[in-house]
Amino acid sequence: MLKSLDGRRKKAIKKSRISTIAIIASAVLVASGVAGGILIDTFAVRKGFYFQLSSDKQYYTVTGLEEWKRGKNKIVIPDTYMGKPVKVVSDHALSNCWNATEIVIPDSVTSIGDYAFYGCKSLTSITIPDSVMSMGNGAFDGCTSLAGITSC
Repeated sequence: MLKSLDGRRKKAIKKSRISTIAIIASAVLVASGVAGGILIDTFAVRKGFYFQLSSDKQYYTVTGLEEWKRGKNKIVIPDTYMGKPVKVVSDHALSNCWNATEIVIPDSVTSIGDYAFYGCKSLTSITIPDSVMSMGNGAFDGCTSLAGITSC
């Protein structure tokens, strides 16, 4: 069909198809209910944190940090995201936060993964809430300034 059309019409039709695809993609993102963050299927990013929705869609896991967030002095893990609790800090999620002297873990967190805070060299103390039932191997390895871990 496009062979019989002149060059300008071919370009216009191709451009129209690309625009239609972009509109459909935008509608999918809006329909997914994303407000203030980027959500692709079950992964999201907001205020410097990367989140993953659990397979049962009941809670979120913190899976990482954007680079700019790693340089902050104080990192506060949110207790909820999009109305659901943040229950897990995954393996390596907050590793190498070189400038963080304080990391706040909310009471909603029940599990901390392997090497979750690895290499946070400036971290001086941290309080682990009583809600945390499991902690992975080496969660605080390389935290050379860490004087103690407190449980509340």
